[in-house]
Amino acid sequence: ADLRNMERHGKREDESGKRRKIREEDPLVYGSLELRERRSEHMEGVKQSGRSACLHAFVQFPTELIDARRPEQQQAMLDHAVKFLNEYHGGDAVFAARLDRDEKGRHGVDVFLMPRYDFHYKDGRTVKKASVSKFSKAEAKRRFCRDDRRSQGSALQDAWFEYLRD
Repeated sequence: ADLRNMERHGKREDESGKRRKIREEDPLVYGSLELRERRSEHMEGVKQSGRSACLHAFVQFPTELIDARRPEQQQAMLDHAVKFLNEYHGGDAVFAARLDRDEKGRHGVDVFLMPRYDFHYKDGRTVKKASVSKFSKAEAKRRFCRDDRRSQGSALQDAWFEYLRD
């Protein structure tokens, strides 16, 4: 993830963000638009597995399900996207999210996460660790007996469907 560019896009400082803007309406934000700062705070004292800065998930809500013109529905989309991805990734993952209300489409939420968990050593020590794939691999293995990238994506999609259905 290139957090600098994602940050610029969310603040509408890049060309793509400027082109997509069709109305004057601020985004709804969980955490902050300062993604690099939020990630740094989120990762303080955490040992990371791998080199990815974070996961960037775009959570798409069905357009027939929600009237995205209504502020309470917009807030519900942001809240549910954060809740779902936190639960799916072990309960301690999301550090920022944004629902852009100035674009044509208003049913998607950008969520930025780095799943964290407690790792217990045999000698009794516990440290906080982070991994982009720990929980997604476990869910793919549970659902499909495989943990390749395609299975991870399918497991996430199935879980999102079930979350919306339930």
